[in-house]
Formats: sequence, structure tokens, C-alpha cells
Amino acid sequence: MRYLICLQLFSEVDARPAIERAEPQGSPWYRAGSQRGQLIDTQVERLYLSLKNIGNYLSDQGRLPFSYRGLENRYRDGELMQSKKDVKGYWCEVESELPLEFWLSKYEVAYALPQLEFLNWSKSIRALTGGGYLDACEAYANVLLPVIHGKPIIEYQRPNIKQSLTA
Repeated sequence: MRYLICLQLFSEVDARPAIERAEPQGSPWYRAGSQRGQLIDTQVERLYLSLKNIGNYLSDQGRLPFSYRGLENRYRDGELMQSKKDVKGYWCEVESELPLEFWLSKYEVAYALPQLEFLNWSKSIRALTGGGYLDACEAYANVLLPVIHGKPIIEYQRPNIKQSLTA
């Protein structure tokens, strides 16, 4: 199934390790030798302008912070190094066999919705223009339930920048 997921990430390039890593063995969602999902696209706001309008409305309402300071954990020579970095929301298209509830349970996920549901809604407002179009986007945004986590913790391991640059 395909999903549109708003990920809270340090950088857009972090979308792949956040989506495609395997679940730990102790997780109820663990499947041997398989990853969580496949990242299809990180530029879905360019494809679906209504999604960009929804994101802007959620940001204006304070339900989706445009950015905030997050704590990044890195290990250098076995020692934990922590630094504060900006975290932003990025809408991504993801293919996954895991249910929506799985994605909603992850700390780095701010919003998640089935792509087919969104596309059907998007087609229904295609003929609207101007204020009517924006009102429809705001109404859809109001029915989206945010994922609320007590403490925003990013659970994925960021790739090593030095290794990435030399590869």
C-alpha cells in the first residue's frame, strides 16, 4: 500500500534511512530480512499542490511546526556525540506492506495517510479555484489527526557523512 507520510527529519536525505531500515527483532512489526518500506518520492508536495496547502495550513495552526531544534545523537570512535540541529517536516511517498498504525506509532512521523484516499479527495476538488480550493484544503487538514508523541525522538540512524562523501 502507498502512503503519504510527513516525516520530521534533520535533512531530506535522511528520509531513506528512516523509511527503509529494518525493524529491530524485539518489535511486534519485525519481519526477518525485510525493511519497513520503500521510499518512492520525497518531492510529493511538487506533485500535489493541495498537499502543500494542507502542510502550510497545519503549520499556520501550529499543528505541524515548520521547524524546531532537535537533538542529534552520533557515535564517533565509540563515544556518543550530541548536537542540536533543526528538524523540519518533509512529505514523502512510501510503499509499504505495514499498516498505517505502524507508521503512526513512529516518533519521526507527524502525519500519515493512505495515498489512494488522498488522491480521491484531491480529484474531488480539482474543479475548485481560489478561495474555494483553499477552503477545501483547510477542511481536509482539519480532519487529519496529528500523531502526538510525548517527546519527539528521532529513531533512525543517520548515515555517516564522511562515509557518504567518500563513497
